[in-house]
Amino acid sequence: VLVRKSYSPQNTSFTSSGTASAPHCLVGTPGHAFHPSVHVPENAIIVETGQDPSDPGHDAFHQTGLGERLLELDVTRVVV
Repeated sequence: VLVRKSYSPQNTSFTSSGTASAPHCLVGTPGHAFHPSVHVPENAIIVETGQDPSDPGHDAFHQTGLGERLLELDVTRVVV
């Protein structure tokens, strides 16, 4: 399982919205891609966070279905 933030420029967690974060991880930009040294298997589960412009995307389990998917796969241990 790989997790990445997938922001639009309108995300409310950015400085332009009055918060402390500069735009980053914008979909369609190099900052959204996984680092070249990260091996992404073809069958990898990729969880995208921050797709809702009002969601800061800090939690891979919030509104992503990840918890349910791990239960479906009988995963009993997660290492971060």
